Amino acid sequence: MALASVLCEDLVGRSAEISLLEDALLATLRGDGGVVIVGGEAGMGKTRLVTELAVRARRRGCVVVSGACSEAELSLPYLPFLEAIGNHLSSEDVSALRDRLGSATEELAQLFPQMGRPAPAGSDAQQAKLRLFESILLLLRDAARSGALLLVLEDLQWADPATRELLDYATRRMRCCQPSRAGGARARCS
Repeated sequence: MALASVLCEDLVGRSAEISLLEDALLATLRGDGGVVIVGGEAGMGKTRLVTELAVRARRRGCVVVSGACSEAELSLPYLPFLEAIGNHLSSEDVSALRDRLGSATEELAQLFPQMGRPAPAGSDAQQAKLRLFESILLLLRDAARSGALLLVLEDLQWADPATRELLDYATRRMRCCQPSRAGGARARCS
């Protein structure tokens, strides 16, 4: 028996879960971004569920980027963001992106050499980290300029402290400020 005949492309038995995720996706398309955490035991189908959501998001015109943490003991800082953004940059006109992001490209160049020359190292590490985090958020907002962005970060149980810090910062900033539907700099705060 061939393996292909055993595998099913349809999502089976997860209608309630996919419905909740799709509701969150529709809210994002209306401009009400949010964070959804999919949790469960290993092998329960979390990745399959998120993959189905990504397919549905793409069908609705969303940009979908994803990255994953590594279970390696010495995981790289910001690894799932680096992977997700790096994959996104490979499909972008980086020159046009640099123009749209302005001075944020210098901060991003610390992590993504294709963005240009890195900003000179400053003396205040906390301020440098804040500028980097804001630049990453600006890049993610730019990715959502045409509609919505689905950012999938998998295996967060293995996230290093730097990744958790960036995720916390991004979540807090997203709760406060949403980009306008036109993709501009206007923010709606609640």
